[in-house]
Amino acid sequence: MKSNLAVRALKKMLRIVGIDTQKHVTVKSAKWMREQALPYESKCKRKSEIEIVSEIETRTSLPNVTRAIECALNQIEEESDYKFGDMLVIKNPYQYAPLCALAMFHTKLPRKVKVTVKGKTSDCDIAYRLPAATKHRVPIMGLYPDCVNTVRIDLYSFFGWRIGQHEFRLRIASLKGRNSVVKVTKDISKEKYLYDLTLIYGGDDQVYPYAFDRNGDMRFAFRMIPKTYGFQPISGGRFLFLDKSITRQTSTNPAAIRLFEVDQMGRFHKAYHFEKGVHHDFAEIEDGNIVMASSAMDGVSYKTFEDTVIEVDRKSGSVVNEIKLKEYLDEKYVDVPDWAHLNSVEYQKEEKTVLICLRNLHAVMKVNYEKKEVLWILAHPSFWSDSCVADKVLRPLGDMEWFFQAHAAYLLDVDLDGNPDTKHLIIYDNHTQKRRPVDYFDKDKRSFVRIYSINEKERTVSLLKSYPFRKSSIRSNAVLEYKAGRVFAMNGKLYPEDEQEKSSVIEFDYESGEILNKYSTSYGFYRAYGFHFEPEIMSSGKAEGCDYFLGEIYGLLECESIDVSEAKKLPSPVLESEFQTEEERKNTLRKRAMENPSYEVDPKQDMARISMYLEEDVLYIRLLDHQLEKLYFVGENHTYYRDYTDTKQLLPGYFARSINTDPVPLYQMKKDTYEIYYQHSAGLYQSGVKITIKPAKSEQSENNN
Repeated sequence: MKSNLAVRALKKMLRIVGIDTQKHVTVKSAKWMREQALPYESKCKRKSEIEIVSEIETRTSLPNVTRAIECALNQIEEESDYKFGDMLVIKNPYQYAPLCALAMFHTKLPRKVKVTVKGKTSDCDIAYRLPAATKHRVPIMGLYPDCVNTVRIDLYSFFGWRIGQHEFRLRIASLKGRNSVVKVTKDISKEKYLYDLTLIYGGDDQVYPYAFDRNGDMRFAFRMIPKTYGFQPISGGRFLFLDKSITRQTSTNPAAIRLFEVDQMGRFHKAYHFEKGVHHDFAEIEDGNIVMASSAMDGVSYKTFEDTVIEVDRKSGSVVNEIKLKEYLDEKYVDVPDWAHLNSVEYQKEEKTVLICLRNLHAVMKVNYEKKEVLWILAHPSFWSDSCVADKVLRPLGDMEWFFQAHAAYLLDVDLDGNPDTKHLIIYDNHTQKRRPVDYFDKDKRSFVRIYSINEKERTVSLLKSYPFRKSSIRSNAVLEYKAGRVFAMNGKLYPEDEQEKSSVIEFDYESGEILNKYSTSYGFYRAYGFHFEPEIMSSGKAEGCDYFLGEIYGLLECESIDVSEAKKLPSPVLESEFQTEEERKNTLRKRAMENPSYEVDPKQDMARISMYLEEDVLYIRLLDHQLEKLYFVGENHTYYRDYTDTKQLLPGYFARSINTDPVPLYQMKKDTYEIYYQHSAGLYQSGVKITIKPAKSEQSENNN
């Protein structure tokens, strides 16, 4: 009897301090969360000066979705009465991080929290702490897909005493698409692998960015596939995500022109837009601005691309500095659109220098962009012997081994040889010459991580370290973890291809070069890095206002009205008898066009399949690469057009019938009612689509007053 009284007294005391001993969890789905957010979308949408009236499909922008969800969560936090013993858990609350969840509850006094997601082995437990609060928004990160996860949340007093524990099970569904069948296999394990988690992203295998643990199990995924190279980690648990769907046609590979700033919980914070596109590499610099690889998109005979560096103002999205590489080198090197293929960027704003890796020139180059001067070139001297920059090539010392079509060249902020006059550079040497053959290629069938020592005063270079392994023909990167004495080869596309091992991650001992760990993956990737969660930052519910649309979409041109009296009417799309599905038609016709660029397809049936949708005040038009000559918006008083004839597809074997989703900035157009017309080589065609642009209601009210 006394024992029962004591138990009841203890439970009552625990309830007084906000701990319920009768614990259970209310679990809600991502779909439920999205439904709660719907009423907030209009409130969270960015302000526009125009109103659009049309029957075109309307979609909600991803930053708008994030902000609406934040508003709904804030409302739940304010109005609900969830306690520690009766908490709310929402799976994938922001829709794009399916291996994360969010727990919400209140405590009467400020309490610290510890979260543990149990691993399949103890060394793969994911645990972290959060600071004291009374309103708790607790990220649960590192869940396994297709698994019932064990999650433990501990509650601590101000003095660090554990005063409560809540353990529950959380069922997470399998991932969709190819991520459901990705296999990461540990092939070699001689010592404990350095990274708790390894982030993998990009490539052309249609796989979400993901992170695996020491067992090779997936513990993080971002549920959206980026452009081949676009998921760069930056500070604060964020990534720069390059949207593969919004592109601009070029002479070869369509250029991605929209970049999102996203985070580990799946939130979309900002959308940046770039007239000339961005690609390959993105770097956050000390003042917060972003430096990235871009394209010149200029030239007489053709437009060049992947040959420019830009600095972007983080707050506005405006390009504040542009470095065109063709201004530094002889014209003879600019012989194809992808003449340089810039694939990594390192920026020193105070020095006014940039370090770039030029795959198609077998070179790493440091330039002073203020003086437009090449400072030095790391490359085989023969390549530059008859050029205006021959004297800038570093003089090799000792037994030198050269790189070919390399990736990811970065200076290391460590002293590896005790010489204060040297700097050290790490580079992933793919060691191939397919794009620009040279007669001094050594035909070695391996790839390498190379570390070079560069003396800028004496203008010399020597090879400090070299780590060989199975060839990775493209992409890939290298990482030095100096304090741990480890070097990583992140091999994104192994050659020759192997269905079971398309890519790999190899951990070397820095001194001996011995392989300590090796993971093989069943799909390729662009790059890989060590990865860790930022739960404290992810627990913040703050959305950064509604000004999330930054930069500028390349604009339309206004012209005199055109004669549309002879415009032809498009038929409805009809699936030809030889095809069973639209997907089969798309894939078959693309294959035929890649094999034979002059292969004829009914242009009216292709144009009948052009589709459109609206996101706020931007119209997105989905069409084939170089399908149209012009796109016209013919209004009662104004006419605009977009000209597609400034480039020609020069590599149809790779890019024929690629899909471009072309953004049209309706906010740049004057108020009018417009009908859309397609100008094809076969003639002018009516799209059957009309758009009316009016002043926004707030603007109309002001004018009426």
